[in-house]
Amino acid sequence: MTRYLTEGPRPPIILEMFNVVFSAVALVLATVYMIQILSAPKGPYTPVSWSNSGYGALYYVPPGLTLIISVINFKIYRKHATPLLYALLFAIFMLAGWLTVVVWWIQCHLDLWKLNRYCYQRSLRFGEGSQTYRRVDNSIAFASIALGVLLLFMYIIYTISTSIEYYRNQRRRQWRNSSGLGDGYRRRNGGGIGGGGYYSAARFGIFAPRSAIRRRGRGGDGGGGGGSGGGDGGGGGGDGGDGGDGGGG
Repeated sequence: MTRYLTEGPRPPIILEMFNVVFSAVALVLATVYMIQILSAPKGPYTPVSWSNSGYGALYYVPPGLTLIISVINFKIYRKHATPLLYALLFAIFMLAGWLTVVVWWIQCHLDLWKLNRYCYQRSLRFGEGSQTYRRVDNSIAFASIALGVLLLFMYIIYTISTSIEYYRNQRRRQWRNSSGLGDGYRRRNGGGIGGGGYYSAARFGIFAPRSAIRRRGRGGDGGGGGGSGGGDGGGGGGDGGDGGDGGGG
């Protein structure tokens, strides 16, 4: 049976699958909310224009970008040996990004901290009763924020789990190197003297194909020496074969 040798545990592919779904729903909700605030009636004083607010990019770019990257990562994690360091740095970047987005979404809709430079909602007419702005559905706004918080929570889990796996993987490597188990490990798994080794992922780049790092069969050690006054020693073992016996005495 074919077995594979990777540089360590694979990144959390299941989390990327959930991120694809959540970001797709968040993209739909945030786009609907953006259309509503664009078509909502404006007040007599408009401190923030639509162009100054980035043409609504705050609402469709973050979930759209997350959706695209998550789909790409999902495919990469399935077919390639991806370093945990890449997954860790990506998770930290997305965590910081979604934290900023969620805070800004809350601020622009509810005006909690008086940070209004890029919030187009400050130019809208206030609604009546529980409605924050006229012709803007609060349920759409809060659903978008809830999806943003959910994505933020997913990337918190993503960062923590990947950090733990990365730390454990580094500790295992240090332990093997310090205890001198590297050569013994290679010999037990196909890297014996004169035998076949395994392919290194480094020669194929960061995202090495999993087929390129397939472990080869165990090779034998060199053949035994000839007897006293006898013939030459046997040949070395081939791929998956054991070395030949020594020559006759």
